Amino acid sequence: MTQYAFHSCYLQGIIPKEIILQGLALSSFFCDRTISATNSVDKQSTGATIKVTDHRNAGMLINRHKESHMMNMVKRTVCAFFLVLLVLSSTGAADETKTGIVLLHGKDGIPSLLSGLADALKKNGFIVTVPEMPYSRYRGFDKAYEDTVSEIDRAIAEIRSKGAKRIFIAGHSLGANVALYYGTKVQVDGIVAVAPGHAPEAKRYASSVGGSVETARKMVSEGNGDKIGIFDDYNQGKRETRKVTAKIYLSYTDPQGPAVMPTNAAALKPGTALLWVVGTQDPMYQSGPSYAFEKAPPNQNNKYVVVDSNHMNTPNVAAEEIVAWLKAFKGSTE
Repeated sequence: MTQYAFHSCYLQGIIPKEIILQGLALSSFFCDRTISATNSVDKQSTGATIKVTDHRNAGMLINRHKESHMMNMVKRTVCAFFLVLLVLSSTGAADETKTGIVLLHGKDGIPSLLSGLADALKKNGFIVTVPEMPYSRYRGFDKAYEDTVSEIDRAIAEIRSKGAKRIFIAGHSLGANVALYYGTKVQVDGIVAVAPGHAPEAKRYASSVGGSVETARKMVSEGNGDKIGIFDDYNQGKRETRKVTAKIYLSYTDPQGPAVMPTNAAALKPGTALLWVVGTQDPMYQSGPSYAFEKAPPNQNNKYVVVDSNHMNTPNVAAEEIVAWLKAFKGSTE
């Protein structure tokens, strides 16, 4: 009966397989001893040996044996049930709202730069993965902006395989920009934009790279989008150059392209929450919530947070705020 109950729960997805195995092991160890002790007391109280003198006494003995067997089965099932509850409460593995987070680094960054925030999330029970993105220090913009979607898809598959039910895409700087874009393409529970950066529509950015953008646009229109060129870029007040194909460069820098945060915030899929975190020493702070945050669809979880930090250190400074927001998250089923 106990095994059948567990098997039924497993088939219906009520209890994860690993918890069922723990429950069966514990029920076998503890429940059998509990029942053995109970039977021992019963025998002592009724007499260890019953002498059969007639058919009536024999019938009574058989009935008593059947009743004892049935009681043992009931005791074992009840005992196993409460042991499973104990296992579930100690592991939390049956929590259907187990949360997974894909954490995206910024332009020219690497995953380890977000180790502080990632560790804080993991210590609080969240499932976290920090993939290396196409715009990393070592990959050097080897894929177009739009191709980040498939890379995040793979990261989500990874955390789902570890039990994640709720899915959040968090990012720092350009990673926050990319997270917003992903939220316009795929339904997730929320976006965490930490020190969002890379604003190709901004006048300062356009004045720094405008000539390269027009060159890349012309190359693409003439059918030379896959040819490599050297183009200007602008990263947190610093001018840089990129040696990439015209098509890839334009996908990140076109002021009417996919990387425009106000447009993407407004286009987030309904039901997607947005946490926007910015530091007081970050250039983005001056733009305020009206820049992109307030353009996002209404959601009871939306929150705009300001911390005392510069652009690079915001993930570390804001770690507690981010953890608190995720823990307080109210899903659609709540």
